[in-house]
Amino acid sequence: MGIMDKPSRAIPKAVRTVPNAVKEASTKNISLSLPTDALARLDRLVLELQALGYLRVNRDLLVVHALDKLDLDSLARTLAL
Repeated sequence: MGIMDKPSRAIPKAVRTVPNAVKEASTKNISLSLPTDALARLDRLVLELQALGYLRVNRDLLVVHALDKLDLDSLARTLAL
């Protein structure tokens, strides 16, 4: 049996359940401008967590986590001068 005789492991198009055009994107690329000190802090946090064994941590994960923890009432009080 030669290499050409091996069956294909690719999923045939007829078997796919969701067409590529219908799939929703779970992420979108954006561009953020951050002060260099904030970016350095973010990078330090990533490195600290990775050193603790959380190897899949990245900037995106930390930003999403920070957004989840954001308290708008507390922020509003902080910004009210």
